Amino acid sequence: MVLSAVFAAVIAAASLIAIPIAASPVPVTLQVFAVLLVSSVLRPRAASSSVLIYLALGALGLPVFSGGIGGLAVMIGPRGGYLVGFLAASIVVSHMVSRPNPSLARMGVAMCLGLVVIYALGVMQLAAVARLTLGQAVIVGVVPFIPLDLVKALAAGIVGYRVKRLVRAYTREVKK
Repeated sequence: MVLSAVFAAVIAAASLIAIPIAASPVPVTLQVFAVLLVSSVLRPRAASSSVLIYLALGALGLPVFSGGIGGLAVMIGPRGGYLVGFLAASIVVSHMVSRPNPSLARMGVAMCLGLVVIYALGVMQLAAVARLTLGQAVIVGVVPFIPLDLVKALAAGIVGYRVKRLVRAYTREVKK
């Protein structure tokens, strides 16, 4: 539970710096990095709990969403699908890498699949709320983010891989 709360705070901190993009209602933040990192380090229940705590705090109005805003309006607005995508991605990614010794390649695939999940749910809600076609929603809600999100996913995978290896080594030392 403590780890879930700590990592929920990490996700919230990663959302505080939001860089707006002219053609999109969705800003660039470090949330994707934080969600993927949490999902690569924690077990599935703890990873999804972290994201749920983060979403609940934001839904209650605490300023934890991108740019320091909160409230249910954000959850049902054009950004809300991405937030729900964080939860779905945390489940998918954490299950994919929950083996004690996932390979770096498996981490990479999991990170990319996590991005696809976030984008898919985000685009669906963006299209519905902003009254865009799915193609238009992809153009404004995915395309501008792909290069930077791939870098964030790669970084989260590498850091998560190393953290898992360190934890495994530490656990072996403690058992001796």
